[in-house]
Formats: sequence, C-alpha cells, structure tokens
Amino acid sequence: MKTTKEIEKEIKQNTEEIIRLNKDIDERIEVKRNKSWVKQLKKKNALLKHLVLYLKTNPREEFVKQELSSIKLKISSVENRFSEWYQGKEGKFKNPRSAFKTQMGIPLLKEQEKTLKYLLS
Repeated sequence: MKTTKEIEKEIKQNTEEIIRLNKDIDERIEVKRNKSWVKQLKKKNALLKHLVLYLKTNPREEFVKQELSSIKLKISSVENRFSEWYQGKEGKFKNPRSAFKTQMGIPLLKEQEKTLKYLLS
C-alpha cells in the first residue's frame, strides 16, 4: 500500500512539472498542450492531497482491500439490474445504459474503485 511519503513525493514532482510547463507557456512553447497538461496535473494533485489526508487516518490495508471488494460488488449488482430498470423506459433515453449508470451512481463508484486500487498499488 502507498505511504504518505510516496504520495507527497509525487505531489512535489507534479508541482515542479507544473512550474516547468508554466514557464514553457510563458515562452509560447506548445501552449495548448501544456495548458491541458497543467490542468491535469493540478487535478491529480488535488486528489493526491485528499489521499494523504485519508492515509493519515492510518487505514489498515485489509480494510482498504475490503472496501475495494465491496465497491466492486456494488458495481456488479447495480449493473445487473439494468434490464429491470429499462423495462417501460424504451425510447425515453438517447443512451439508456449511460443514463442508468449515471442515475445509479456508477461513475462515482468507479472513481472510488480506481482510487483504492491506486492506494494498494
């Protein structure tokens, strides 16, 4: 499982990269691509800062694995209910599976799953 030191090191590296990219932007070097990359790095740093706060609560690795398993189970059980949900809604949605996933909170669960996998890597 990742430690706070590892994540803080990654935050520092990302911050240094943001500074370098901002200098390139100021010098008009690949402005569009660099702005996009800076935005992605800032978003990742925000997530990493939340992970540091979570890791400071000292979660046990077994607990994190259990939570990951629970989230996977929730995702599969919700996805298995699509046909049930779709009955009577034919033609109401342009993309019914996407609408179903959004209404059932699947994107949030998948983001949590991705985050926990990252912590365990």
